[in-house]
Amino acid sequence: AGLTAIPPNLYEAAELDGVNAWQAFWAIALPHLGSMMLLALTFRLLDAIRMFDTIFIMTGGGPGTQTYTASYYLYTVGFTQFHLSQATAGSWLFLIFTALVVTLLVRRLLKVEPV
Repeated sequence: AGLTAIPPNLYEAAELDGVNAWQAFWAIALPHLGSMMLLALTFRLLDAIRMFDTIFIMTGGGPGTQTYTASYYLYTVGFTQFHLSQATAGSWLFLIFTALVVTLLVRRLLKVEPV
């Protein structure tokens, strides 16, 4: 969908200037797709953060600790090992880190770019 939103006259002008496909991708397509890639990155990050139930039900964090995520690790520390203070501190740090990253991504998405 993002590639279809790029005006075709930009590619035509680049072709007249003698630009090859690789240069057109880097100079035309990638800058126009930047905001869409950031939006996709934000959604994928939020999906990865919420990934607890699937890991808990399907693998239980195993084999070994191969499928651990931050949320599953904090659950294990807090409710399996009963280190509630460490799990609480880790949860707060995880929340602050997540809020900072999402805030930076959203600010970048909402920044008005000159045309």
